[in-house]
Amino acid sequence: QILWNSSNDVSLCSNVINNDVPTINGRGSIHKRKPQRPASVPTDIYVASNSKSSAIVNRVKRLMLKENHNTVTIHGLGAMVTRAISIALRAQETLNNQIELKPTTETIVLTDDIIPDDMVCGIDYVCVCD
Repeated sequence: QILWNSSNDVSLCSNVINNDVPTINGRGSIHKRKPQRPASVPTDIYVASNSKSSAIVNRVKRLMLKENHNTVTIHGLGAMVTRAISIALRAQETLNNQIELKPTTETIVLTDDIIPDDMVCGIDYVCVCD
């Protein structure tokens, strides 16, 4: 079986996307932190925009056939959710439909930092999307 997890940051951080986040005198920039993820296990595969789909499918195949893992989890965040689904379907097709897909979703917390252009302001503001 292959599990794929996805998290959608669009609804969580709509205030960030709509630029409703306070800035300091209108001058500042938003620094998006990378999402925290648990310690990786060999069977956890994280899909990024620069990941090669064929390499991930081959990795799934190797993990399941050569290393005899029963479960492989493919993770996708935001725009990579559809890509993670596509990769899971390709892996299922490559393995002649001998694996079962169990899609799940979860919510994660994302943190953005607002960094003022003028660092002498001395004001710190952290937006936690929850």
